[in-house]
Amino acid sequence: METLQWGLIGCGDIAKKSVVPAIQEAEDSKLVSVTRADSSKAESFAKEFGIGKWTASWKELVRDKDINSIYVATPVYLHAEQTIAAAENGKHVLCEKPMALNTAECTKMIDACKTNGVKLGIAYYRHLFSPIIRIKEILTSGEIGQVTHLQANNFEYFNLSPGAPRYWFLQKELS
Repeated sequence: METLQWGLIGCGDIAKKSVVPAIQEAEDSKLVSVTRADSSKAESFAKEFGIGKWTASWKELVRDKDINSIYVATPVYLHAEQTIAAAENGKHVLCEKPMALNTAECTKMIDACKTNGVKLGIAYYRHLFSPIIRIKEILTSGEIGQVTHLQANNFEYFNLSPGAPRYWFLQKELS
C-alpha cells in the first residue's frame, strides 16, 4: 500500500482535535506539512504536533513534491478552489464537509479529480453514528414504508460577533 504523505490546508479546531490525531495514528500515513494564512500560527501548529514543514501559502503546499495527499479543512467557500488545485497537482484529496457551496462546484471538484486520476473523499463522520446507522436500516428495510419527507433540526451555539472565527457561517456567500 502507498504511504499517504499528507499536506493539511487549514489548522483550526477540526484539524487540531480530529484530523491531525487521526493522520498521526493511521498506518501508512504521515503528516508532512501544514498551511495557514498566518505563518506564525502555521509554525506554532506544526511545532505543537511535531510536523516538519509549514507555510502560509496553500498554493505552495499543493505543489510540494513530498506530499501525495491533501486534507482540506478550511471554510467551505475555499473547498472547490483548493481541491481542484490539489488535483491538478496530482494529489489525492480528503475534503471537510460540506463539500462545496453548490452542486456546480461539486461537479468541478469531481471532474478535476477524475481528469487527474486522483481520489476524492468527503470527511463526513456522522454516517458512522449508531443512531444514523439505525435510521438507515429502518429506511432501507421498508419497515415504515416509503419515506417522502424528512425534517431534522440540529442546533449548535457559536459566537456570532463579527470578529469570531465562525462568523463566516452567517455570510451566505461564504457558507
